[in-house]
Order: sequence, then structure tokens, then C-alpha cells
Amino acid sequence: MNDPHWDAPIALVMSLATFATAPWAVGALWRHRSVASVAGALVAWLASAGWSFDAYWWARRGFYPDVWRENLAASSMLYLAAGLLWNLDWTPERKLHLAFRDPDWPAQRPPPPFRRIALPVLLVMAATAAALLLPFWL
Repeated sequence: MNDPHWDAPIALVMSLATFATAPWAVGALWRHRSVASVAGALVAWLASAGWSFDAYWWARRGFYPDVWRENLAASSMLYLAAGLLWNLDWTPERKLHLAFRDPDWPAQRPPPPFRRIALPVLLVMAATAAALLLPFWL
């Protein structure tokens, strides 16, 4: 996309960090069981969506990135969408729901049948893409 602030290494770091932490962090923030879990979720979110980008560009360029706010806003939208997507669940009793709303979350369960969650997944992805592109359309 010819964006001078993005390249393959930072995209890999941020996407792996998001994959590893977003499902838990979004759920922990929703449930806010304790100050420690909320603090941990915020640290995971900021480390994945912001600090990794900032540290990478500091090391690469020798100065703090000039687009840190824009990156944090856009990456936070993607982080939230990823956390919601990976928490989509379907059970015969509750139908389609967010797994972190289950009383025993984060219990391990078999993955839901894809056909039950395919449309909601596509809708969340389309809404996220539209929200990220909206500033460019206006």
C-alpha cells in the first residue's frame, strides 16, 4: 500500500501479538472481574496495538513515530474486532453468542460449527473494514 510506516516485520509482530492476546483481553475487559485482570488486558491491548509499533519504529528510525495516535486508533479497532471474532461461539442452548459472556469463560470448548458463525464473522469483518476506510471516503 506504499505506507512508509508499515512493513512486513511490524505487521507480523502486531498480528501475532493480537492473535495471542485479543480473545482474552477483550473478554477480560468485558467481564472486569478484578483490577488485575483489567490492568493486564489493557497492557496486552496497548502492547499489541501500540507499543510494539512504537518500539519497532524507535529502533528502526531512532525517533518516536509521528503517527503513533493514528496507528493506535486503527490498530485498536482491529484488535477489538479480532477479540470479538475469536470469541464468537455457538451452542445449541445459547445459539450465537460471545464466549466471554459464558459463566465458565475461558473454559476450553470444541470450536463452533463454521456454518453457524460464518455470516456474523463476515459482518464483523466488513464493518471493521468500512470503519477503517470511512475517513478516506469523507
